[in-house]
Amino acid sequence: MMCFGVATLVVASIGVQNANAITPYLISGFLENNYISDDSSFDFLKHASATNGNGIYYNSESKTYYYRGQVDNNIIYANRCWQIMGTTTDGAIKFIYNGFSSESEACENMDNDSAALLNISYGAANNGSYVESNAKAELEAWFADNLKDYADDFADVIYCNDTNHVDAHKRIIEDGKPTFICAEEHQLTVENGKLTYPIAMMSADELLFSGAGYGVAPSDGEGYYADTGKFQTLTQQSANKMFYNNSKHYMNRSSGTNYSANIRPVIAIASDSAYILGGSGTKLDPYRLKVVPPVPHQVNSLDDSLQIDDDIDSALFGERVTFTTDKNRKVKKITFTNKTGEPVTVDLIVIDEENGKYAFIMPDHDIYLNVEYEDGAPSNPATFDASGINVLLLASCAIVFGLIVRTNSMRKK
Repeated sequence: MMCFGVATLVVASIGVQNANAITPYLISGFLENNYISDDSSFDFLKHASATNGNGIYYNSESKTYYYRGQVDNNIIYANRCWQIMGTTTDGAIKFIYNGFSSESEACENMDNDSAALLNISYGAANNGSYVESNAKAELEAWFADNLKDYADDFADVIYCNDTNHVDAHKRIIEDGKPTFICAEEHQLTVENGKLTYPIAMMSADELLFSGAGYGVAPSDGEGYYADTGKFQTLTQQSANKMFYNNSKHYMNRSSGTNYSANIRPVIAIASDSAYILGGSGTKLDPYRLKVVPPVPHQVNSLDDSLQIDDDIDSALFGERVTFTTDKNRKVKKITFTNKTGEPVTVDLIVIDEENGKYAFIMPDHDIYLNVEYEDGAPSNPATFDASGINVLLLASCAIVFGLIVRTNSMRKK
């Protein structure tokens, strides 16, 4: 006897990879789980070293995690090499540009090639404002030419253009106390109208946090990941001087705001969207960055005979989802399809076949989990209603569990 029923699939927003690949993990979670200590004992005017910070550290003032010293923080994104700087106060991960990758996707081509733009002056003399600088104009043009296709990935975070040179000089040179906190009057964002695109440069504070030290060349065993030749920062040091990373491997002050130096772009991606997907972070084996904007969604079973374990009501990219089929019925086949019924590749993890225990890793596309039992015909989604996505089922013959993906358009802070 044929019998029919109607089940409503819940709109979901998810992302993943196949179970036989490397499971992705959030960069923010990686930093939090692998930091060495807080940074309260560091002398920031001196270079990073084994005794002055080399690894991932926590800053209690800003509640952020960051890389310092000679570290393996290389990552591939948008067919280019970057280095992971750390988390931000406004919920993102910052990356600094580090040149083009090789054909083998290695990042060994560093030095001055790590600067996207070479020998660009910051701006007119006595002008410490990034908003009006040559550097900003050049970076905007570079973003439009190279990153505009990825614009939906970026977070609109705060970049700090500290033009109060008296305070900056005292904080950095006299006190040696850099900060990730930025006063409102120095904040650059797209939202406040000071940026056209969500891109800028390192601040002098961030350069000190990376381990650059100030005014003295490093000794043996000292160094920092951001040391790739002469490039500018966003921070004004005096009425007509900016802080910059010089070719002698430490932070210094330029001869004027019209001083010509390289530019290394800095971008940010929301911390709940930036995932590491394989790699070890070295120059020869950089991490691979995958961006998956999270959207809350529900995971519901359509029938009591198919249970989603652990009362899961939401899932993220790379999350393992386990389910249990009807133990009183023999499973013939479990498949994954998109909403039009076409097969998609999502590897099934068999946990305990005898007791109907299975799992899969959430993928970054629309999927339906189709369970066919020995005593029934396969499921056959027939009609879709855009408002509720209703699926006509052979209710007593097959069970269908559905997840539907909806992606975000633009990440905001």
